[in-house]
Amino acid sequence: FLQGMAFAALAFHFSAEENRESAQLFVCDALAILPGYLPACAGVQVQPVLDSLGELQDRLHAADMTQSLNVISSVRALRFSAGVAA
Repeated sequence: FLQGMAFAALAFHFSAEENRESAQLFVCDALAILPGYLPACAGVQVQPVLDSLGELQDRLHAADMTQSLNVISSVRALRFSAGVAA
């Protein structure tokens, strides 16, 4: 789970740096791992992270290479389960 979250964080980091190739690699890695932890792991809701990664992946595959990637926030993707201390 932590490796998948690290891959997601790296995908968001590289997208903020407009490094499309590295962002795509880490999106794929994160999407290969994180679905196995639905709906939540360690108090973190996984679906919002997957949704943000999917949005990022769509932008990476868009034909318009001039479209900025840094509009997708990794902070927006983090949701914690009720009753679990962060």
